Amino acid sequence: MAQPQTPVLQVAGLTKCYHTKEAVKDLSFVVNPGEIVGLLGPNGAGKTTTMKTIVGLLRPTQGEVFIEGISVLRDPVRAKRLLFFVPDSPSPFSSMTGLEYIRFVASAYGLPPRERQARVVSYLRELKLENDLPRRVSGYSRGMKQKLVLVAAFMVRPRLLMLDEPVSGLDTLAIARLKSFLREHIEAGRSVLLSTHLMFLAEQLCDRLVILSRGKLVTSGTMTAIRARSGDEQATLEEIFLEMTDDGRQV
Repeated sequence: MAQPQTPVLQVAGLTKCYHTKEAVKDLSFVVNPGEIVGLLGPNGAGKTTTMKTIVGLLRPTQGEVFIEGISVLRDPVRAKRLLFFVPDSPSPFSSMTGLEYIRFVASAYGLPPRERQARVVSYLRELKLENDLPRRVSGYSRGMKQKLVLVAAFMVRPRLLMLDEPVSGLDTLAIARLKSFLREHIEAGRSVLLSTHLMFLAEQLCDRLVILSRGKLVTSGTMTAIRARSGDEQATLEEIFLEMTDDGRQV
């Protein structure tokens, strides 16, 4: 009998409080190898707090986070080398050129120069960024900064890629390229945690969904399972999302 796989990400009983306010309450979910999980919720639902706690930027009030079984709290350096986080407004070091930033990230993840070069060429070409690498990042548009950080993220091939509103600032061609990169990433057995307000994007890309409201888990599962629980198997994700997060009804 095959042994069960260790989740790439396990969030276990996560609670995060700011003074007396609970931003996230007793949240548990997993991301398995080779899948994209969507983290959804309205503004203030706790998505960004959850993301920042997973990557160790915030310390949980209770609960734990594990990356391939490694505790982010107890062994943060080892755990963080397995993930890459792209925030909703990436801010690569503005004093660097694009090439210097790529080299810096490769060095931080222990990627040799020859391997770095082999990996980034196609990403840079497909995102039409190769001619801008000699320029300082301070002169990049928001979309160019987003592309640069995405190139760095796919270059290091993290076990867990975390994306917070990844298409913000991207044009139609770049969004199509990003979708292709994500498919390649999960086909290689790696995983993605994707936070977005775009329901159509989540419905297109995600294998499973985790929906939050007011810091609490409202529902999780495949789109098919969530539709079945809602009682309307023809409903769109947007329709289900609005119903659940508007009146707090759990399914």
